[in-house]
Order: sequence, then structure tokens, then C-alpha cells
Amino acid sequence: MLNLPPAPWEDGGSAPFSPASPPARSMAALLASLSLQRRSREVGLQLRAGLRDVRAEFSYVRLRGLRKVGLVVESAAESDELADVFRESQLYSELQLVPAICEHSIGPSTADDEDDDDDDEGGRAGQCGRAMAPTAEEVEVALHVLEGCCLLDPATSRQLAASYHVIKDILIHLSPMSSTPLGDPPASLMACCLNALPAILLATPRALESMDVHKGVLHVAPIVKDRQIPLYLRAKAVEFLALFLAQLKDLAAGGGGGSTVEVAGRWLRDAVHDLEDVVGERAAQLIEGAATGRGGMLSEDMLEERVTRIAEMF
Repeated sequence: MLNLPPAPWEDGGSAPFSPASPPARSMAALLASLSLQRRSREVGLQLRAGLRDVRAEFSYVRLRGLRKVGLVVESAAESDELADVFRESQLYSELQLVPAICEHSIGPSTADDEDDDDDDEGGRAGQCGRAMAPTAEEVEVALHVLEGCCLLDPATSRQLAASYHVIKDILIHLSPMSSTPLGDPPASLMACCLNALPAILLATPRALESMDVHKGVLHVAPIVKDRQIPLYLRAKAVEFLALFLAQLKDLAAGGGGGSTVEVAGRWLRDAVHDLEDVVGERAAQLIEGAATGRGGMLSEDMLEERVTRIAEMF
């Protein structure tokens, strides 16, 4: 949490005017404006300091930077005023967190690289000149920060995350079926991936399309039936798949409007087909039922019980 010392005008001294008088109201408005400007300046300074480290060559420096900017995101989540300041800061390219996180800690991939399927991990690392590849701890912290950015600032950060092809990068870290320098992902990293994915995908057609292109269901569904993975993670994978299908069903039903309806129907069919291939038709139907339950037909407790029961089937 950002703890700023009180400003000179916030020292609690006695006011020279009656609080109800016009001069007092004008003074209060002026002081509120000064306080907001001060908070904006401090947030900007903290973001700049953190971003310098996030773009560093060495993992331990990047990790330090991620924790600095993570402090800003955490503080913004606890304060409506700071949340507004944070959202405004993300309109300026020099303060945007998502591009730096995607390029240096999670991927990297670039927004200009539309043909990212041809990129290998060495080429991707070379694009940002890293001397040291990210550790699992760095990726976990980066995913936490990315998740917070997308939840606090969906208008800008979610779209940036989709443009940087971060879905593919997260799937690489999530699934042992992909080639990754970190080897098989630890449980904590898998949990971070499953938490970050919904924050990026929510109401973002471009990110949902990326899940379809990179066969995201084939990366997540094997977790559900892998008994070597803790039950809570398998249940989290079921919950994610249910949320993903619910998003596609909403778009296919007209939630996205226009041409999105037809293409979302194709994404939905592809996702269900891939899910059936991995977990079987019966389990896939149950997960689809959980997706329907997310629309309000089931209570949270009933939904959690259903998700856990599906995970225990295997």
C-alpha cells in the first residue's frame, strides 16, 4: 500500500473559515485538487521507477521492479481515488505496465508480431535483450500484476494484453505440453496462470480469438484429469473452462453484437470439441452445465460443489 506522508495542508489544523461558508468550500475544493495532483505525481514517480527495473536485463532486478509497480496496483485496488489515478496513468505509453510486463517477464512477444507462431523461445528472449531468462517467481509476480491491471483498467490494459499475444505466453507457462525454459510448471505458477487468464479474456473478443487460435482448451483441459496435480488446481481449471465457455456462449448469443456472433459460435464449437477430446463427452457436458450455472441459475456454493465434483471424477 502506498503510504504518503500528510501534505502541509492536511495537518489537521483549524480552518480559518466556517466549514459552511463559501470561502471554506472554495478552499476545500482547492485542497482536494492539490491532493489529487500530488497523488497523481507520486503514482507516476512510482510507476516510472518500477518500469525502469522491469525493463532490466537481470531477473532479480525485474522482480524488484514488478514489486514496485505491484504496490501501485494493490493500492489502487483498495482506493477508488487511486484507481481513477491509475486508470488515467495507463493512457500514457511511458507509464503503461502491460507492454513492459509482457515483453520482459511473461513472454516476450510484440504487438507488431502478428505471425508469432514462428517465434521460438530464444528469438523471443532476444527481442528485449534479456541477459537472464525470467524465473518462475518472476513470472508469478508478473502474472499477479497483469491480473490486477486488467481488472482495474479493462478499457486499456485488457486490450493491450490481447495485442501483445500474452494468451499464448501464459499457455506456454501453464502447460507441460509446451516447450518452456522453466520445465514443468510448479503448482503456484499454474494457479497464477489460471487466475490471470479470465482477467484478460473477460469481454475481450481479441483475447478469446487468441485462445481459439492457440488451442487454449487443449492446454487447460489436461490439468483436470491429471491426478498428480492437486485437487484445488484441477477444480480451478474446471472453473476456468466453465467461465471460458460461458463467455463464448454469451458472445454467440449476441452479447458481442455484429459479426462477433458468427465467429464466436465457431470458437464455441471448437472449444467444446477440444474439451470432449480431452476429458470425454460426459465430463464436457458437466463443465458446460457449470458454465450455464455461472449465469445465475446456481448459487456460488452449489457452483463450487459442482466444479469440485467434476474435478474428482478423474
